[in-house]
Amino acid sequence: MRSNVRITIKEEETALVFIVEGEMGKSEAETLERMMNESLALGKVNILLDMEHVQFVDSFAIKTLLRLHREALTAGGGVKLLRPRTIVKKFMTIGRVFELFNCYETRVEALLSFKHDSHTEARHPLSQLDIEARRQKRIILNLLHLLAQKGLIDIIQFKDELDRLSQLVFEIYRDELSR
Repeated sequence: MRSNVRITIKEEETALVFIVEGEMGKSEAETLERMMNESLALGKVNILLDMEHVQFVDSFAIKTLLRLHREALTAGGGVKLLRPRTIVKKFMTIGRVFELFNCYETRVEALLSFKHDSHTEARHPLSQLDIEARRQKRIILNLLHLLAQKGLIDIIQFKDELDRLSQLVFEIYRDELSR
């Protein structure tokens, strides 16, 4: 299967810049995730995603970006977005995902923001909302685990159905936004 995305990495003084071009579906998001995880493992925790040439992101790609952002924050860095297109912003606005990322229109401004972040003493504190969301997520996962143990649900089938429904919702939004 041919990939619909091209990813180029450029190392700058304050961050790694991932220049992403094309459409980001599941396989493309997995490629980006592998590349970013390699960077995080090497201690490159400040990541700037240049999304000027990204025409589409699906729900799997958005979930991947959120997960990578969380991992970078945990490591003391973060993922920031550079010049996302209007269509990408619209998809990421669903579920208020877009507001979780710092977004910049110029590379200079974005790279300087990483320098500013490194001088900030209280870096990325967890908000009460984030703490509560994590607590509730644990409760839901424990409940699903108990239901699966009792044979009331098939957890793999449940996850597949949830992924399918998420994808369907984003496809509907994509069709509506392109009209």
